[in-house]
Amino acid sequence: MVFFSVKVDLNVKLIGEDSFKELSLVNQPKYSDMAYLPMSELHVPFHVYLAGLDNVNSKSFPRMDDYSVDTIFVESFLYYGEEKIPESICMTNEVPVAKQIRFSQWMMEKFSSHLLYDTIPRDTRIAFIVWGNYKAEKGTEQVLLGFVAKNLVNHMGILASGPVDLPMWPFPAKKKGKHKAREIDPNFIFRATTRPNLSMREGLLSLSLSLSLSRYLSLSL
Repeated sequence: MVFFSVKVDLNVKLIGEDSFKELSLVNQPKYSDMAYLPMSELHVPFHVYLAGLDNVNSKSFPRMDDYSVDTIFVESFLYYGEEKIPESICMTNEVPVAKQIRFSQWMMEKFSSHLLYDTIPRDTRIAFIVWGNYKAEKGTEQVLLGFVAKNLVNHMGILASGPVDLPMWPFPAKKKGKHKAREIDPNFIFRATTRPNLSMREGLLSLSLSLSLSRYLSLSL
């Protein structure tokens, strides 16, 4: 059960996680006063708007200098357990490195006829992996810079919605010296935390990914 409304006008006024926070500050609704709409009854496309990255630099992404990264892109997908949902895998355009990067791009939109809310498992998570392009001897190669993952449904059973800023987890810089750094497991995201990196909130380390999930009508109080 992931959507809710107050018992009046049940068929119209649905709200998501972002509206619930605003409503809670005003009215503190009780669960007994709410009616729930199962996710299985929501036959609408899933998509997310990726606005961009803020405060991109070699402090927030330590690997940028190690590999002389010149362009950045983001990989996005939904996953359930240890499986990516194939219809959700997509990439942004490649954008030159800058302090403020703007993708301004709808993700997963081309899969909208197949990727519907009522087909997505309740415990699904959404992941964003930032990649950097750099020039190597054999041509352009990619390096992992950072990631963030989020549960689509929170601990109260409410679907994520509206604008979201997610502080990212960076990958560490290359180790110097004779000991070679361990390669990153390509399946790391399946075991990664879904908590935002709250240490990345101030100064040069305030790196965050800005996005917006589908938003729902809020209640008239």
